[in-house]
Amino acid sequence: MDIQRYLLIGASAALTIMLLGEWTSFKEQLKADESRDRIEVSQSVEPTPSLPTDTKAIDGGDVPSVSVATDEEPKPTVNSANHYVSVSTDTLEAVIDLNGGDIVEVGLPKFPDSLKEPDVPFVILERNETRTYVAQSGIVGPNGIDTKKRARYLTAQTRYEQQGNNPVAVELTLADGSQGIAVTKTYTFTPGSYLIDMTYSVTNNGTARWQGIPFAQLKRDNTTAPNADTSGMGMQPFLGVAMTTNEERFSKHTFDDLAEDPIKEQVNGGWVAIMQHYFISAWVPNPNQTHNYKSRRTSNGFNIAGFTSPAVNVDPGMT
Repeated sequence: MDIQRYLLIGASAALTIMLLGEWTSFKEQLKADESRDRIEVSQSVEPTPSLPTDTKAIDGGDVPSVSVATDEEPKPTVNSANHYVSVSTDTLEAVIDLNGGDIVEVGLPKFPDSLKEPDVPFVILERNETRTYVAQSGIVGPNGIDTKKRARYLTAQTRYEQQGNNPVAVELTLADGSQGIAVTKTYTFTPGSYLIDMTYSVTNNGTARWQGIPFAQLKRDNTTAPNADTSGMGMQPFLGVAMTTNEERFSKHTFDDLAEDPIKEQVNGGWVAIMQHYFISAWVPNPNQTHNYKSRRTSNGFNIAGFTSPAVNVDPGMT
């Protein structure tokens, strides 16, 4: 028993060191690139007085909405293999849903699911019959492409793989140009990194000013963490939301706590994450803007934590 205990202590210490190293690298890279998760515009990104940035969400739906949105998010209507895009690097195996452009699966090749299956990566994000845990993002507001239903995207290929040490850029283009705008949503995967950059480019080809509110959020059900001890006798790792607030640089909240007392914070910069069994996933918005952070539990039992950013204006002919 003593040998087993010492081995567990040693493994925990090693894991702590690895996580500390990843967190240090994360902070260094964040400082070096302060434009992560941005809307690329040549117009002012100051909040528009006539456009409410304090949004609410329709109960049961995923997407934050403003008063102009009345419909719950529809179910995807495309059920073919071309509905998804896969991305492979030395550190991440990801799947992107072209309905919404959300990341719906992420595996970690350098972290095996079990010692018995060293070639099977641990899966942190997933959407299947067992569990729903995804990273969502979009644009809502009066002209938002995700306001009444999720945006539908097209892409040049359905599989992207790392070539040498070059970053992998996955460009998703908006399929519906009926609003007179062209939208490109780009995910950039960097070899050797666990960070994914996400940017939007909006070109206004119409005759009126375009307005939108970017959002990003994490959505998870209430299932236990993968590989967690369900016997009730082992250590129970924390499962819930973590974020920075104006009072605390690091605060943790269980899903049940958030159902009773939802988050509602306006923070300059900041971040929001879900912690699960030694791993976290987090959205880190533009540190030079003030964002509205919120959490909620939908009527169908999903836990959502994320933020909306300041409204963006794009005049005709501008990008």
